[in-house]
Amino acid sequence: MYSGDAGGIGEVSPIVVSLPDGGDRSAVVTMSFEYRTHGDGPFITTLGVKHAGAKVAVQPSRLTLAPAPTTDTATVRALVPGLAPNETYKFFIGVNSVFGGPGGNAIRTHKVVVTIDVSES
Repeated sequence: MYSGDAGGIGEVSPIVVSLPDGGDRSAVVTMSFEYRTHGDGPFITTLGVKHAGAKVAVQPSRLTLAPAPTTDTATVRALVPGLAPNETYKFFIGVNSVFGGPGGNAIRTHKVVVTIDVSES
């Protein structure tokens, strides 16, 4: 039985954002989805951003989801400040479970919508 994930199962390709000329920018990332869980959790959403291979600060980078034995919905937001103009960023978005107790944890998502709103700081 599979009881934990170290990040390799169910990964999706990053969302690539190239910024135009101008001043520094901030991004607000909104993730909305339906989900269903098995087990007591904890269940989390994660957002990582990289620029030239280096991690960029995200506030918060991880949020907890409530267990949902029947389908539930969630909308979570994160702020990514200090994005430089004329640069390309990769946004890595995930929903996962950290190691659980007996019986394991599982989470499944549907109808996922991700919006990245970028504005000048």
